[in-house]
Amino acid sequence: MRTLAKVLLILLITAGLYWALDIGYGYYAGKIQRAEPPNAAYIPGLRGLRYASGDFMIEAGSTIDTEAVPGTGILTPKEFHGTFFNIDRKPPTDLLYRRTSNPDPAKPPTVTVLLIGGSTIFGADAPDDLTIASLLSRRLNADDKTHSYVVLNAGTFGANSTMERERLQYELAHGQKPEIVIVMDGGLDLMGGIYLGAPGRTFAEGRGEVADFFHRYFPHNIYWALRGWLSQRAIKLGLKKPPANIQKPVDVDKLTKDTVAFWLDNEAAMAKLAKDAGARFISALEPNRYASSFSHPTDDLKFVDRQTDGHLPGLRPIMPKALAQLSAGSESLKAQGIETLDLSTIFKDKTQNLFTDGAGHFNSIGNAMVADRLAAAILATTVTTQP
Repeated sequence: MRTLAKVLLILLITAGLYWALDIGYGYYAGKIQRAEPPNAAYIPGLRGLRYASGDFMIEAGSTIDTEAVPGTGILTPKEFHGTFFNIDRKPPTDLLYRRTSNPDPAKPPTVTVLLIGGSTIFGADAPDDLTIASLLSRRLNADDKTHSYVVLNAGTFGANSTMERERLQYELAHGQKPEIVIVMDGGLDLMGGIYLGAPGRTFAEGRGEVADFFHRYFPHNIYWALRGWLSQRAIKLGLKKPPANIQKPVDVDKLTKDTVAFWLDNEAAMAKLAKDAGARFISALEPNRYASSFSHPTDDLKFVDRQTDGHLPGLRPIMPKALAQLSAGSESLKAQGIETLDLSTIFKDKTQNLFTDGAGHFNSIGNAMVADRLAAAILATTVTTQP
């Protein structure tokens, strides 16, 4: 017993020292950041945007961590309240959602739109009022004279279609009653399935209870700083290499086929979940830098290529073919009676800088283009509400 007590005491002291050191480092690093905040101008997709200040960049970097929903394979963003980013816990599910700028309902009945996806839906590079969810709400409420709309932003960093399927199932089982469900995804399925060689696997699968305890309750200032430094160091030294599973075309072909099959199964399953709940379902493929050629050689395209080659070497050559197969898969869902919307190439004629990094994120201008397409698809069919 004495030995156990000593071990526990040592662990408590170690945890306390780590906590104090990390909080202290976070305070020190934050002070430096506030004195010399990151300059968004080096990212073409953020250059000149009114919200892309140093304070915005600091907040954006503070919202990338996730926490697991106990007993599930679901990750959500962590609760956060700031000037540009707000992540709220909302009933009836008690899950965490990025805040949407929904106007007060003025035209009953109210239509609830549940928007599910990864970090592009979350809105990694836009403030609350300029995410896809907020812009979609604004457009729907302005253009439909007979309904009010409430859009819920269930976007999460690292969510692929497998996690989204479980998220939708959880939402419906815990009291969420949307009239419309929109899932926008594709990129992370290809990333995990082909580049990482694990079709269908989610980023939540490696998160055990102990790991999530640290993610949920311990500060991560040192972790994120060290991770960023090591990543940049590896790029500078040329240490990052393409993974073995994309070295052979035959392996890439098999992983692509398996990945698209998993994606199709998940989209079909989500369509059924929505139908059984009396909701309309739309499967949307998200825009991607590598889904097409571009009419205008804007600065963001070269910037994203450099980011992709540095952080994910070998990814760029395999993406066009994989995205084409994903688009073909999306088209095949229509034969099953599933409503689809392929947005993968909607930026191909753009004249402005939209993309912000190699992870497929884009700015508020891109968000508006996506929201317009989603709104047009929704309003093209008469919206009916559940009794």
